[in-house]
Parts: sequence; C-alpha cells; structure tokens
Amino acid sequence: MDASADLVSDASPMQGPPPIAPRPAAPGAERPVILLALGLFALLSAMAGIASKGFLEGDACTHYLISRFSLEYPAELVGVWGRPLVTALYAVPAAYGGVIAVRLTSLAVGVMTTMPRSL
Repeated sequence: MDASADLVSDASPMQGPPPIAPRPAAPGAERPVILLALGLFALLSAMAGIASKGFLEGDACTHYLISRFSLEYPAELVGVWGRPLVTALYAVPAAYGGVIAVRLTSLAVGVMTTMPRSL
C-alpha cells in the first residue's frame, strides 16, 4: 500500500472553531424582571379587585360573610362550612375593611407565596 494514500485517508476534513456555548446568566440576573412582573401583576390585580362589584359565585359570598361575622360569632371560626384557617385569616380584614380588604389580603398572600421563589 502506498504511504501517501494513508495520509490522505487519515486526514480529517477541515472544521471551523468549536461552537461556543452561550454563557449562563449570572445568578440573580433575572431577579429585576421577575420582580417587575410580580409588581405589575399585583398592581393590576389590586385595580381589578377594587373595581369589581361582585363575587364569581354564591360560595365565595358565603365564605366572605362567614369570615365577616366570625368575630361576633366565634363558633364560625371552627365551623365545618367556613374552612377554619381561611376564616381566621380573613376575619379581621372582612370585619373592618369589607370585601376590598379581603381581596387585598388574598393578593398579599399570593404575592408572599411567590416571593421566596422570586428572590
């Protein structure tokens, strides 16, 4: 066999430089975007909650009324229908701030549950 044939067959085809992998984002680089989106969500949700004049269904109205009067009738705090933990959470906002305060409390709980993941 000819030695020059071995050189030609062993040669690899011409290749460009190896591809460059995208650099990963620095830790926390997306934080401002997440906080902006969360703030925008909170603002729009608060505006919608304040502008809304009703409930989606009768069940929501019933739970609100149970929370609203649970300070006057403490048995409602442990009632089967009233969801005790939720009734206790909304009792003070419902009694003193009405429907809007309960909606803003729900918004605050929702935002607080996303904060550990966002930061």
